[in-house]
Amino acid sequence: MEERAIFEENNGKYISIMLKIKKAQLIIAIHASVWGTVFLLAYSVISNFFAPMVAAVHCVVNVLLVMVLFYSHTYLVNRFLEKKSYGLFALFSVLIFFGIFILRISINLNLLVKPNYDMSKTLVSPMMRIATLVLLTSGFVWLFAIAFQLLTNRFRKEQENLTLMNVQQAAQLQYLKAQINPHFLFNALNNIYSLTVSKSDDAPKMLIKLSDLLRYAIYEGQRETIVLQKEVEHIHKFIELFQMKSEHPLPISFKTQGDFTHWAIEPMILIPLVENCFKHCDFETNEAAFIDINLTVDAQKLSFSTLNTFNQSDEQKDTEGGVGLENIKQRLAVRYHKDFSFNFKTKEEVFEVNLTIKTTKA
Repeated sequence: MEERAIFEENNGKYISIMLKIKKAQLIIAIHASVWGTVFLLAYSVISNFFAPMVAAVHCVVNVLLVMVLFYSHTYLVNRFLEKKSYGLFALFSVLIFFGIFILRISINLNLLVKPNYDMSKTLVSPMMRIATLVLLTSGFVWLFAIAFQLLTNRFRKEQENLTLMNVQQAAQLQYLKAQINPHFLFNALNNIYSLTVSKSDDAPKMLIKLSDLLRYAIYEGQRETIVLQKEVEHIHKFIELFQMKSEHPLPISFKTQGDFTHWAIEPMILIPLVENCFKHCDFETNEAAFIDINLTVDAQKLSFSTLNTFNQSDEQKDTEGGVGLENIKQRLAVRYHKDFSFNFKTKEEVFEVNLTIKTTKA
């Protein structure tokens, strides 16, 4: 078991590293494609006026200098601007911008302007035209680099916050799911013990049903969603196990309507409501006690309700451990957000719970 755990941990680390490498390779490929496209566009224009070799050298030099301007400013944004060191950001930005600006003008004049060119014959000298073009392209790249890195950082931060929120919600759901109502479990174990002592034939059957319930809670309960049919079957088993506690059938009704094989639900979302009404029902003290459970589902919504009698003077059950309705409400809010309604009320010693959830396909 220990070796398997170590293997799974190492395998998980390996997969994580490979995913990071693939992501880095994808980013490099995208940047290379963008700069390659910039080079080809620039060359397609310059090659119309100058020899192919001159045009190629011109494009290579200018694209490389523009890349330096771009990536240096993405670094400056992270190093200074995001940390609100505005003065240092402005200082280094101006130095880099004008350094590359002057360098580009000097190189382009040497590459593109012919020797002994008579500038008096033109209204706008080659130097002015080159300086204007360099200023416009450098200014665009300067602004784009800053905006690009700021937006990238915002997007990355939002993704991190979303991931953290999902992790927190998953942890919260696991915590809420872990609070399985012990009331029924303890009673079932006590009853199984009593049946075992009396060597009743029902003891093995009861133990198997309890095992099925616990297996469902532990394994199926860890899934994000399950087919609704499984939750319905779980409720039936729960009722059957509860009925085995009594010598005579108890007035427990579970009515269903709809096709449960096509719809999904979060596991262990209905059964706590069933546990709750069984826990508080006054079968021991009230001959007229009853439990009614109703479940219907269609293409729009799932409707689930429970009714049970209870003894208002019995406060002991309220102090015993259990998931509680507040726990269930929190789970619903985390999982279904606004796509549910949940309410409960008391009328003449009858407690009623009503739940509706927007249906989703399995």
